Amino acid sequence: MPIVVAVIVAVAVGGVGTYALLTHLADQTTAPSEPAAQTDEPEASAGEEPAEREGSSEEGEDAFGSTAGPQPEEAAADDPAALVEEGEELLARCEQDGGQSAGADAVAAFTRASILGNTEADYYLAYCYYYSCGVTRDYGRAYAHALVAAEADDARAQALVARCLYDGSGVDQDREACFQWAKRAAEQGDPSGQSLMGNCYKHGYGVEKDLDQMIYWYNLSAEADNEAGLVNMGACYHMGLGVPKDVPLAVEYYTRSAEKGNSLAQFYLAECYYDGDGVARDIDRARDYAEQALNNVRDPRAAADASAFLDEHGL
Repeated sequence: MPIVVAVIVAVAVGGVGTYALLTHLADQTTAPSEPAAQTDEPEASAGEEPAEREGSSEEGEDAFGSTAGPQPEEAAADDPAALVEEGEELLARCEQDGGQSAGADAVAAFTRASILGNTEADYYLAYCYYYSCGVTRDYGRAYAHALVAAEADDARAQALVARCLYDGSGVDQDREACFQWAKRAAEQGDPSGQSLMGNCYKHGYGVEKDLDQMIYWYNLSAEADNEAGLVNMGACYHMGLGVPKDVPLAVEYYTRSAEKGNSLAQFYLAECYYDGDGVARDIDRARDYAEQALNNVRDPRAAADASAFLDEHGL
């Protein structure tokens, strides 16, 4: 099948402080932080089946006495499931140690599997383009690949499609369509989709505004230890939105999310520690969290906020 290429944006979540909390309450896709790798998508060969060798016998031996058919290495190159498994291992290595080469190799494996018709590979390609792992960030390609996998009922991809529609990342913004895709993902138990459902109920996107439903879906996501659900629940407790205001509890949620690499949670903690909001004031920790957000490539917007924060406070 032809390659469908795409990418997706990192998600904003609710914020700390009046401006951030009222303008950024949103969701991030779960994943550890990935380094930005400036590698173009590797080209893949066409996916034709290997031709049969002449002279093969019914017993499976060719005219030269060797086993007919491709050797193990060749078979793996045309086994979509094996290629996806290989890509997953390479992607994990890329995320763990920042290896650009491993990320590029992961994209090559996923691309080959996608050509051979494996839609799970399309989800991973969307992930790589969204988070710039092994390739230059490209939201359009991320969305296109995610849509292929989403239509094949991959809940993770459905949540990613919803995320793109929510932000207008790689596709025209359509928050009613976002709700429909988020609902499909959430009903399959995807925690990122559940967090996005909370967003839709918070704002009344594609559904009637309902803060009880917002908390229900955010909480489901947080209970699954999803970084987006955690930072969203933290924002609700910080503002007293749908729940009693409890800033120390908000900081606990932010901390759990930040430990998973969520850049917005890192930024919000920087604000909390700088202001002594819910925690003892600690300028050094504020600087540290702001720098984590600044150097976290998953969300360019959080990095921009962190840069402005550091400049504003002379840190």
